[in-house]
Amino acid sequence: MAWRDEQKRLQDKQRFEHVIMPAKIRLMPDCVFRQSNPAVVGVRVLGGKLRNDVNLIKLDGRKVGHLKSMQLRQENIREADAGLEVAISIEGATIGRQLNVGDDLFVDVPERHVKVLEKEMLKSLNTSTQEILEEYTSMRRKAEPFWAK
Repeated sequence: MAWRDEQKRLQDKQRFEHVIMPAKIRLMPDCVFRQSNPAVVGVRVLGGKLRNDVNLIKLDGRKVGHLKSMQLRQENIREADAGLEVAISIEGATIGRQLNVGDDLFVDVPERHVKVLEKEMLKSLNTSTQEILEEYTSMRRKAEPFWAK
């Protein structure tokens, strides 16, 4: 029984690694380290789980750029949970043009990943991730009512 439970936990963990997780971040004031090529800025993770190699969008759904890497205390990290303050590099964005200090951004979760999260993994997500997922899907459904249904 213990072996079976461990195998199920490992299988779920492996599935979670391939699904893009929802997250919401806020650009912090006085934390712009580079304005472009790539933009390097300090952010606070407001909710969800922020991972490397994801696209970022504004609250109105416009694409901003690609999150290339993250650092916490000068060490590269692969993911950041809600409440952490990390430095991120964003390819394709310029601070002061596409982005401003204080902006909130979402991770751009593909439609099929949202379907998997809502149907199969919703119970295993923590409450902050569930709230961010709900906020993200309602934002996307304003433009397309049947998005990810």
